[in-house]
Amino acid sequence: MVKTMNIIELQEKLKNLNIDMTANEICKIWGMDKGAFSRKKTAGTEIRLKHILKLEEVLGIKLINSNNEYQRNINNEIIKIPYINWLPEEMKNPKYSYVPAQRMSLDDWSADVNSLRIVAMNGDKMEFFWYRIRNKDVLLVDTSERKVNNNGSGVYFATSRGKTKFWIREMTETIDDGIEFKAYAPSGETTRILTRQQLADADFQIIGRVIKNVSLTI
Repeated sequence: MVKTMNIIELQEKLKNLNIDMTANEICKIWGMDKGAFSRKKTAGTEIRLKHILKLEEVLGIKLINSNNEYQRNINNEIIKIPYINWLPEEMKNPKYSYVPAQRMSLDDWSADVNSLRIVAMNGDKMEFFWYRIRNKDVLLVDTSERKVNNNGSGVYFATSRGKTKFWIREMTETIDDGIEFKAYAPSGETTRILTRQQLADADFQIIGRVIKNVSLTI
């Protein structure tokens, strides 16, 4: 989730930019009555992202640091989440160049919006049992989570052999810092364990955790 600022912080930032705006002028841009503005200012409430972006649009300035890959629609707060930029075509779905996700849904997740990317499932290794992640399903990945543990969904996207082999599996850390992999194909469940040394030899890298095993294309 993108952190913004409260109204006092906003007014201080505008002052530092030599922009003299009254509360009434800001309220007019936001479509907010002055009473609500005063209450939010007194409470120190964080300003909604769409209001910050609207001010940026009207004033032609930048108030927060944001990644240009995210094109935000101010009216309905839609974020367009791109693929991981170095992915080969087999890890993308030809029907989708990005996936729009409503920001209000993202509020339910702990991930920072700027850490989110998408990747398409390749193959049928998770197309069974409770996951039901099918070939070419587009998955939401939190790239800030690069260590396997027992928290969260337990499904991770990873690479090995110099980013030439790709993994989307249920992964669990073993007591000796290895990783247990589980796949759920129509042919049945398979389990494999790689030691820490085997992972190092294979140049194994966790790219991110798949959030809530979610497919954004079904």
